[in-house]
Amino acid sequence: MRKRMAKYGLAVSVAALTGALSMMPAAASSGSSSSSATGSGGMVGSLIMMVLLFAVMYFILIRPQKKKEKEQQAMQRAVRVGDEIVTIGGIVGLVTRVEDDTIQIETGGDRHKMRIKTWAIQENITVKEDNERAKAAAAEEVLSLAGIGAYTAGAICSICYEQPTPAVDGNVLRVVMRLQDAFDEIDRPDVKRAVTEALKTCYPAGKCGMFTQALMELGALVCVPNGAPHCQECPVAALCCSRKQETQALLPVRKKKAARRNEQRVVWILQCGERYAVCQRPESGLLAGLWEFPNQLGTMTEAEAIEQAKNWGCKPISIEKTAAKKHIFTHIEWQMFGVYLTCAAMPERFVWKTAAELQAELTLPTAFRQFLQEELQ
Repeated sequence: MRKRMAKYGLAVSVAALTGALSMMPAAASSGSSSSSATGSGGMVGSLIMMVLLFAVMYFILIRPQKKKEKEQQAMQRAVRVGDEIVTIGGIVGLVTRVEDDTIQIETGGDRHKMRIKTWAIQENITVKEDNERAKAAAAEEVLSLAGIGAYTAGAICSICYEQPTPAVDGNVLRVVMRLQDAFDEIDRPDVKRAVTEALKTCYPAGKCGMFTQALMELGALVCVPNGAPHCQECPVAALCCSRKQETQALLPVRKKKAARRNEQRVVWILQCGERYAVCQRPESGLLAGLWEFPNQLGTMTEAEAIEQAKNWGCKPISIEKTAAKKHIFTHIEWQMFGVYLTCAAMPERFVWKTAAELQAELTLPTAFRQFLQEELQ
């Protein structure tokens, strides 16, 4: 983002400069020689190049440095009694007094007192540790949220909270397998777990977000899946074992896909007033822990579906309609027969929610959302 903004800023600067130059009055004498025109053009080009060079230096060097200086000064002004700090000379001490532009610290086993200028504070260890604990707690909360997978959680925690939590997908697995010239099947859960754990040890302190994004971009743009990888552009080409062995095209290895099996399912869309019946799936297996409309494996006639709703205690009044839907998973295809029933009772075996509550409170998978597509818009 910063690079894109810098490019945008440069483009605006050049456009503004070019526009300003075009508004300059023409030479009073119409008999100016062609050599003068050529010289003026050369001067304009040189001026534009100087402005571009300055802009590049500003966005790449000056601006980041000024931002870092402001952050450092803010940290120094925010020091409080009880904070543990490090000075630019490497002295570690506990702050015991804070004045306008000086602080007093105690350091060493004999608690020697020293008075130093605030500009000599290099780092506030207490604040840094508090921030790291807060980020770790926030990251743990993200990881515990229902409906967020390991990849999304890893990306959020590393990019937003600077935690060493890899976001491992096909791109990252491909990069790692080629770097190590490893022929393990990347579809296996144990391989993905091993790669994730190994990457955690590689994260540079304070640059977790940058490292995660670099892995993503490396796999998406350089170590590409289709066709030959762009090894000549790869920043880690010298470390790549598969490049040395010339096995890049053979990696990564995937398991042969099993034939997708078909399952017939009956789905009940039970409505009582404005509320719909839902239940929660088991904590393991397909769509683990998510919510669904009552359903079961197999086929039924409309009469049999109504009879089942009676057995649940829903007291079906009428059948509104039926609908055939399907949903394709990696290894399974669900062929679903949906039965829409208006009911007079809401048995406690189900959770009853309005369409708005389903939208706001529960994670309803796409396989079931499609039965109430209009209501859940």
